[in-house]
Amino acid sequence: MIGLQITAKDVKAAKLVKPGWYATKITDLKNEVGKDKESENFIAEVEGMEGDAQGVPAAGVFPEKYPQLAIAYVNATGRAMGINKAADEEKGLDPLYRFEAAKGLVVYAQWGTWRGKDGSEKPRNNITDWAPLPTEHPMNSMNVSSNVSEAPASFA
Repeated sequence: MIGLQITAKDVKAAKLVKPGWYATKITDLKNEVGKDKESENFIAEVEGMEGDAQGVPAAGVFPEKYPQLAIAYVNATGRAMGINKAADEEKGLDPLYRFEAAKGLVVYAQWGTWRGKDGSEKPRNNITDWAPLPTEHPMNSMNVSSNVSEAPASFA
């Protein structure tokens, strides 16, 4: 038989989300070898939970060479874990913060459109910034701060 299987997730992944801030769930976390084959990238796979991003998968990519790009992500997920400021200007990363404990948490993510470095690539969804959900946001109840004490230190 000729053809290929296309799932509902595949169709949602092809949807370009209207740029903006949306509640976003961290669905998976992994490290991958960078393009230079000498460094790693930390990948946070996500799914939009509301509005135009509802059900749409995307990813936040944090290169090992530029850890400062992950600070907003760490502070947003840290707040969802019950850590007020997970990345501190004087202390660095809070010792209670565990990257793998972010899986399943819901934070705000700013969705944008990426067209490659020179703007000539096919447009795709891109997470450009991160923030904690406001306390009164209804999806904030999905975040359990007990993730901090239960998390193993495999990513730390």
